[in-house]
Amino acid sequence: MNDDSRDYVQSLERGFAVLQSFGMDKAQMTLAEVAKRTGLSRGTARRFLLTLTKLGHLATDGRLFWLRPKVLSLGSSFLASLPWWRVAQPIVEDASRSSGQACNVSVLDGTMITFVVCIASDQTNYPHLSLGARLPAYATASGRVLLATLSEAELSEYFAAVELKALTSKTIADPDKLRAVLNDVREQGHSFSDEELEEGLRAIAVPLIDRSGKALAAISIYARADEQQFRTEFLPTLKRCQLTIQRAL
Repeated sequence: MNDDSRDYVQSLERGFAVLQSFGMDKAQMTLAEVAKRTGLSRGTARRFLLTLTKLGHLATDGRLFWLRPKVLSLGSSFLASLPWWRVAQPIVEDASRSSGQACNVSVLDGTMITFVVCIASDQTNYPHLSLGARLPAYATASGRVLLATLSEAELSEYFAAVELKALTSKTIADPDKLRAVLNDVREQGHSFSDEELEEGLRAIAVPLIDRSGKALAAISIYARADEQQFRTEFLPTLKRCQLTIQRAL
């Protein structure tokens, strides 16, 4: 929606910007730090911080502000709206245990993917692959396996909206090459990403399809392992997970 629309509530946008400014690198912030991160004036940032504190989403000691557990209600409402989420969670946990790797489930959100299930392992610790984290779809195995299920019209809308950037030396950021990759993913039924998001990090993903043929999400494993292990060990694990969830649905 255009920001100039009479129906656009800019104050709501700013309120969410304040909440989203908190993260692992900045769990607690002063008013000045929040204003700098959000691009708001100190006066505007102060009003939003105090309002969110009164609503119970933030806490403060008078100098520092931090998130309170109530903010989780914003995300939990979305997860509760996904009828397959509770079915998938324990099955993905089993896949993580059997593979010894972190297993994730993500959904397509515009030009990004958002992680809605993240099962960590003792071997992996990637903060950018945590619950609610967002990554560019074009540079991830999860995103590509979901993009491959889109219609030609939907793909055209995606390419018109996305800005393709090389995140590593291996990132495919050319639209024609990416379309060719998506065609291969569509035929194979899975996607493999070789250090395109981050140096040394590879990933493999399969789609979660409902009975109507619609792609609900992507199930993935991200790890620092060689390609052979992904093909011979991780892909069969994901396919079993995929089949088990789809049968349960």
